[in-house]
Amino acid sequence: MDKYNKFQINNFDDMEWDVIRKGVQRKVFSGRDATVAYNHGARGHEVKPHSHVYEQYAIILEGEGIFSIGGQDYPVKKGSWMVIPSNVEHYLTVTSDEPCVSLDVFTPRRLEIMAEEKSC
Repeated sequence: MDKYNKFQINNFDDMEWDVIRKGVQRKVFSGRDATVAYNHGARGHEVKPHSHVYEQYAIILEGEGIFSIGGQDYPVKKGSWMVIPSNVEHYLTVTSDEPCVSLDVFTPRRLEIMAEEKSC
């Protein structure tokens, strides 16, 4: 049985941050069919419009920002959630003084970031 097709338990507080680019870091884990990313974005972070083949579910846990999806801008804050279809360009710009923290779920699992996982 591979490590993605079994019970897993951990705590984000016990995981190291992966620095993605200036002002953006994350902690990730994957199961058999999905990848979860716990993200931390600071005001003034490097904005990176992107798209991918994965469907993405995003929940804002702290902070505020502008989420740009498919050329439309949407203000987001704690409690906001989004469903981002695959292959649609999107990005977040942090507007609050405090960091914007989000939890993202990607399906299917993101093979290209599974190698970054430090703990499962």
